[in-house]
Amino acid sequence: MRATLPFVKKVYEEYNQKCFGGVLPTPDYYRISNTKRIWGNVRWYHKHDENGEIIEQIIGLSISKRYDTTEERLIDIILHEMIHIYIIAAKIPITAMHGSEFIKVMEEINEKYGRHVEARKGILWEELNSDTVREPHYLCYLEFSDGRTGVLAFSVKCVKKLKDFISRTPDITKHEFWYTDDPFFNRFWVHSSFKNIGIWTDHPKELLKKKKAKRVRL
Repeated sequence: MRATLPFVKKVYEEYNQKCFGGVLPTPDYYRISNTKRIWGNVRWYHKHDENGEIIEQIIGLSISKRYDTTEERLIDIILHEMIHIYIIAAKIPITAMHGSEFIKVMEEINEKYGRHVEARKGILWEELNSDTVREPHYLCYLEFSDGRTGVLAFSVKCVKKLKDFISRTPDITKHEFWYTDDPFFNRFWVHSSFKNIGIWTDHPKELLKKKKAKRVRL
C-alpha cells in the first residue's frame, strides 16, 4: 500500500495512545509527499514575537507516497517519525539524530508491541521497483582500461565538471551520454560533484538499451 492522509492520521492517533500513552502532540499538519529515497520526516519549528519570545510552535509530519510497501512496514515507518516527535516533545537531549536516545525508545516499542521499527528506515529493492514517477535522467556510460564498465547519473548543469573529471582520469577510456525518463533510474544518486562517484556496474550498456535510453550529445 501507499501512504494516504487518512491512514497516516489514523496510525498516528492509534499508536499515540497505544505506544506513547497519548502524550504526543497532534501535528499542526500532515503531508503526503512524493519524496524519493526517504520515507518521511518531521518538521518542528517555533514562531517568535518581535522580542524573540516563542509565541507558537509548529509540528509537521510528512510521509512519502512514492513507494508501495506492506501496511505493517508503513506503520513502522510512521512510528519511526513518532519517536522523533516524542524525543523533541519530551525535551530529551540527543547526541545524534538516531543516537542512543532514539534507539532506547525504538527498542522498547519493538519489544513491548512486537513492532519492527528501524533506526535507518531504508527503502527496499522491491519498494524502489514500485516507483512509477517519470523524471529526466542524464546518464554517463563509462568504459575503463581494465575492462570494467559502468553508468552514473549526473546533473546536466554539471556536465562540464563531469567532462573535466573524465579528462583527468586516465583509466576511463570511453564515455557516452544518454538520456531517459524511465523510473528505474530514480534510485540512482545524481552526481553534481565527482570526487566520489557511485556507478552501476551490472551490465550497464544492456540496461540502457533495455530501458530505451537514447544517446545524446552534450
